Amino acid sequence: MEPVQSDDLPQYPFGPLLRSLRKRAGLSQEELAREVDFDKSYISRLELGSRPCPLETAEILASALGLFGDERQQFLLTAQQDAVFREIDKREEELLAVDEGAFTPRPALITGKVASGGQWPLIAESVIADRTFHAVVEPGEAVAELEQELREGRKLEYLAPRLTEETVNDLLARYEGNEDAGALGAELLTRGQGARVRRYPVLCYRAGAGQALNSVLPREEVDARRGSVIEPPQVLVRDPFPRLRRWLAANPQGTPREAERATSWGWNLCMEGLRREGGNLVLSARLAEYGLIMDSCDSLIDEACGAALGGAGITGKMPLRDLLEAADKPLVSAHKRAAGIGIAALITCVCRQSDGRHVLDALIGRRSLNVGTYADTWHVAPAGMFNWRFDANEPNGSPARPWGSYDPGDLLRSVLSEYAEETRNLGELEDNRRRPYLEGLQVVRELCEVARFEFTGIAVDLANLRPEVCVLIYVPDADWHGRQEFDLNYEYGEQGRPVGHESKDHRRQLTAVTVADEYEDLDDAALAKLDPAETVAAGAAAFWLGVDRARELYREDLARHRRAT
Repeated sequence: MEPVQSDDLPQYPFGPLLRSLRKRAGLSQEELAREVDFDKSYISRLELGSRPCPLETAEILASALGLFGDERQQFLLTAQQDAVFREIDKREEELLAVDEGAFTPRPALITGKVASGGQWPLIAESVIADRTFHAVVEPGEAVAELEQELREGRKLEYLAPRLTEETVNDLLARYEGNEDAGALGAELLTRGQGARVRRYPVLCYRAGAGQALNSVLPREEVDARRGSVIEPPQVLVRDPFPRLRRWLAANPQGTPREAERATSWGWNLCMEGLRREGGNLVLSARLAEYGLIMDSCDSLIDEACGAALGGAGITGKMPLRDLLEAADKPLVSAHKRAAGIGIAALITCVCRQSDGRHVLDALIGRRSLNVGTYADTWHVAPAGMFNWRFDANEPNGSPARPWGSYDPGDLLRSVLSEYAEETRNLGELEDNRRRPYLEGLQVVRELCEVARFEFTGIAVDLANLRPEVCVLIYVPDADWHGRQEFDLNYEYGEQGRPVGHESKDHRRQLTAVTVADEYEDLDDAALAKLDPAETVAAGAAAFWLGVDRARELYREDLARHRRAT
C-alpha cells in the first residue's frame, strides 16, 4: 500500500484511503457492506468523510479488505489519525466560538535553523515552521521525506522548542489545582518570595519519609513481557520528525536512515501509573523503544512551545493535551503515551572555605547546544533516561528478553552510570548493560565510599508529562569536591570553573552554588541562576528537593561535629 503522503492529506484521511483500497479489492460499496454486515449508506458516509471510523470498525474493514502486516497497521493508524484530526477541529470550533480568531489551526512546531559548516545549531529566536503536526507519521515515511529534501538541496530545519515565560505560565495555569495529582500530595514547585519568587512548570511528588530508592519501582510492578510492550498504534501522537532532525543537526554528515537507526532502538521503562502505598510513592511500568518515547514526549513539548506563539499565549489552546486529558489522568498515569522514566540526581557536598568555615554546595551544569531538548539550560548532573542492566549470561535476561533481569537496585545503578558517563566522559557506558563492569569502575567505587544516596521524590515535567525519579547524592567529606577531576561529556557546556586545580585546566566542570552555611540557609544564588525558562523543569525539582534534604543532613553533621569538639 502506498503511504498516505503527509503533504497531500485531505482534511480527514481515512475516507479516501478506504475508497482506494475497496476499489483495489474489486468491491463495490454494496459488496463491502455485505462482507462486514453494515449498511451501504454507512460505507458511503465513511468514504465521504462525513463520519469517523471507530478503531473496532476499522479492524473489521481491514479483515474484509484482506489487509495484513504493515499494510493493516497503516490502515488502522490512519483511522486513528482521522479521529484525532476530527477531535482537534471540534475543539478549535468550540474555542473559536468563545474567542474568534485567537487560535491557529492545528499546533505548529517551533524550529531554529541548522547552522552551516557543520556547526552546532544556535538556539536563537524561534519561528513557527511550515510543518504542522500530523497524528501518526511512520518513521519510514519521515525518512523518505527527509531524503527527498536533501536530494532537492533544501536546508533541513532543527526543531528547538524552548520554554518562555509565557509557556511556563500557560502550563502552570493548566495544571494548577489538579485533583488527581493533589490526591497524591503533589505540588507545583515554587521557591522564593516577592520579586525573586520562582514558579517552575513541574509537579513534585515528595518521597515518603525514609523511603528507599529501590522501593520506587518494585519488580512486580514491571509488566514488561513481550505482550505488554507499548506499540506505536497505542500512542496517540507519533511524529518522528523532531527526533530525526535533531540528530541530523548534531551529525551533519549523517543520513536520515542513520538518524532513524541511531535514535529508534533501545528498551526503556515507561510509567504506566503512579500511586502511594502507606505514604510511599510507587511506579508501575511497561516497556517501549526509545524512539517511540521521544516521539511521544517531544510532540507535547513542541505543542506547549508552539501554543505560546501560534496560540497567542492563550491558556488552554493545546489540543493534544486536551485529547489526553479527555481519555486519561496524565499526571498520574500514561494511557496512550510512552512516558519514559528518567532519573535526575543532585550532588551536594560540604566544602571547607579558606577561612575554615564549612558550607553546603549544590552542583549544577549548563547543558550544551549538542543535546536535542532543553539545550543551553541549567540541569543537575547526573541525569538521563532510566536504564536497567542485563547480560546475556544471566539466566533470566538478555537483550532479546530484557525484562527478565530487571532489578530494583538498577535505579541506583542508573544514577551511578550517568555519574560516570557525564562527569568523567566515559562514553562506553552509553551501551553498557553489565552490572559488574559498572560496579567495578574506580570512579563509581570512590563515590559509593563517601556518598549517601537518598530518594527525594518524583517530578513530572509539565512540558513533556514524563516522570523523573529524583535522587540526592550527599557527600559530607569537606575535601571531596577539591579532589575531583571532573571532565563533563558533550551534554554539558564549559560553564563551571575548576575546583582545586589551576585555572589553565579547561575541562568542563560543574558549577557550585552555595545553599547553606553554618548559620543559615542561602537561596539567593540558586534563585538567581535557576530561572524557570532557563532550567530543565525536572532538574529544578531534583535540585530543590535535594537541597531541602541535604540541608537537614548538613545540620545534623554540624551538630555532631560540635558535640564531638
